[in-house]
Amino acid sequence: MRSKRRAVLCDDPIDLPTPNILIVDDSPANLAAFEVILEPLKCHVVKVSSGADALRRLLAQDFALILMDVQMPGMSGIETVELIKQSKRHRHIPILFVTATCCDRSFIARGYETGAVDYIVKPLDAEILRSKVSVLVELFCQKEIIRRQAETLRRHEREAMERRCELRYQTLIDAMPLCVWAARASGRFYYANQAWEAYAGASPRRRVDIAVLEALHPEDRRRVYSEWKNAVQSGLPVEAQVRLRRRADGVYRWHLARAVPQHEGARVTGWIVTATDIDEQKRAEEAEQAARKAAETTNNSAMQDEFLATVSHELRTPMTAIIGWIDILRSSKLGGPAAERALEAIARNARREMRVVRDILDVSRIVTGRLQVDFELIDPTSVIHEALDALGPVAFAKGVTLERDVDARGALLMADPLRLRQIAHNLVYNAIKYTPSGGCVDVALGRLGMRFVLSVTDTGEGIHPDFLPRVFDYFSQADHSSRRHHGGLGLGLAIVRKLVELHGGAVRAVSQGPGKGAKFTVELPVYAASPAPFITGAGPQGSAGARRLAGRRVLVVSDDSDGHALMLETLEKRGATVMPVASADDAQAVATAWRPDVIVRTP
Repeated sequence: MRSKRRAVLCDDPIDLPTPNILIVDDSPANLAAFEVILEPLKCHVVKVSSGADALRRLLAQDFALILMDVQMPGMSGIETVELIKQSKRHRHIPILFVTATCCDRSFIARGYETGAVDYIVKPLDAEILRSKVSVLVELFCQKEIIRRQAETLRRHEREAMERRCELRYQTLIDAMPLCVWAARASGRFYYANQAWEAYAGASPRRRVDIAVLEALHPEDRRRVYSEWKNAVQSGLPVEAQVRLRRRADGVYRWHLARAVPQHEGARVTGWIVTATDIDEQKRAEEAEQAARKAAETTNNSAMQDEFLATVSHELRTPMTAIIGWIDILRSSKLGGPAAERALEAIARNARREMRVVRDILDVSRIVTGRLQVDFELIDPTSVIHEALDALGPVAFAKGVTLERDVDARGALLMADPLRLRQIAHNLVYNAIKYTPSGGCVDVALGRLGMRFVLSVTDTGEGIHPDFLPRVFDYFSQADHSSRRHHGGLGLGLAIVRKLVELHGGAVRAVSQGPGKGAKFTVELPVYAASPAPFITGAGPQGSAGARRLAGRRVLVVSDDSDGHALMLETLEKRGATVMPVASADDAQAVATAWRPDVIVRTP
């Protein structure tokens, strides 16, 4: 028998290793005799002298046959075989028992029960031993050939199935209208479908990765390479919009490229990359964005023109009334009630003018970040009452009932009292303005948990649902026509929202629709922590109360002579000593010599 056995299946030769034979005997002489007798079989003989050594050998290698001495000190041959047969790996190894004694039937039956296939009796007959071993070794080889042939058949069937599947998938991919590539785990492209070859005009013999790189738009190459490199390193899918050149006309068209990894377990084995033409969609999006930008530019220009027209109207209307009444007072000798009406009209329109200017200045400070907010611990009840008291005559003159339910239950609020009054004033004034005669405006202040809740509810014109989301926007007005019934710049509510946010609160508006009134709600936190201070700028007009200036030196810097006179009259009435100057240089010189307590600079 040759040292290697060979079978042929499907033109694939099968080489078998030299069969191993394990001989277990406690006699060195017997081991030597076995080796000599079996030498012509050209098998690899492994000799051990005990059952324990035999078990250790079986853990290390496989055997075609075991020759087991029955009578051995320690672990007998039968006990050793019983242990061998418990192993799934070795239970099918044929075993020949070797014995030097004549055994009775029960002994022989026990040997067969343990799994022995035959007995060899000492003294050994070399021809019989070789014959039996040769048959068993040949049987082992035949089984091994059959096992390997089955594996070869399964491999060939699997490879054939894989080739059929690959051909089917390739046919399917070639039929797809989008470009498809396959890449190895390293990221190198090795396959492209027919759609890509037709689009890019790439030759099947040309390297795929080079053809893809040449087709990429030069402006996209660095970005795409970086994203592809990161995807290969991370093993994660990637998606990108790229421009690929079409060979037919040289036009770069937008594509949505997607790369998905293929896995075997946790290991990435390759990539499938697709590119879908989205050029029409991309061009449509760009056209839409351009149209939207043009519309926004037009709208901004229209809004700017409209705002300037509104500001002009709001400033000119009260100024016309003021100048008209002043001319009447100068040209005639009005007295008594007529003069009082003239002065009241002048004062009313001057206050209206001041509100317009104040709102514009506040918005300017908000935009430039110079809005002054000075926080202190206050009782909000008194501040809200002051705002309502100031608006009481306005409501009375229009025939609107002003109801109030202001109860903070002694809780304090960290806030700027002037700005809190401005919030309440703007909300209530807005409610009065849009409430017809005979209507009602209800103002409530209460505490809900750790928040103050200020609500202003009116029975006025209400708010259209389409306009409600924009009610707090700058220059936002439901009626922009020149015939609108109510004046104003549309800044009051926008200022309210900003001031409320600076206090850490929130404001919202609700309305059931036109003619059903509206409700504005402000929520401010109790004991609100003071936010980071804003850059100091000019504060709102007016103050919480007049401060006495007796004995104070006040330096007034203004280039307006009328402003000088008004400031001089106002401050001197409060006991201050006033020094007016017209420029900053004059102010510096006077301040050095006169040392004023306060310096006031008018805009």
